[in-house]
Amino acid sequence: MNFLLALLPVIAIVALGRFMAWRDVLPEAGWRGIERICYILIFPALIVRVLANAPFDEAPWRIALALIGAQLVMTLLGWMAALSKSTARPSVGSIIQSN
Repeated sequence: MNFLLALLPVIAIVALGRFMAWRDVLPEAGWRGIERICYILIFPALIVRVLANAPFDEAPWRIALALIGAQLVMTLLGWMAALSKSTARPSVGSIIQSN
C-alpha cells in the first residue's frame, strides 16, 4: 500500500500534464521546458522526499542487496564487453541498455 501512496503524486502530476496538453494550455515549446524541469528537478526531489519519509526498518534488505549485486555484475559484464575487441559496438549498446 505504501508503494501505491508513493506513486500517487507522480500519477497525479502526469495526468495533470496530459490534461493541460490536451487543452492546449501552453505552446509546444513551453512544454519542452516544463518536461526538462520535471525530469531534472521535480521528480528527483519527489523521490528524495518519499525516500526521506520511508520506514527503512521494514525494508527487505536481502532483496535490495541481491538486486544491487545483480546490477553490479551486469555493469561489470557491460564494461568487459565494451573493452573486448571482438564484441561489435551495436552488441555492446544492447548489453548496456538491457542492464
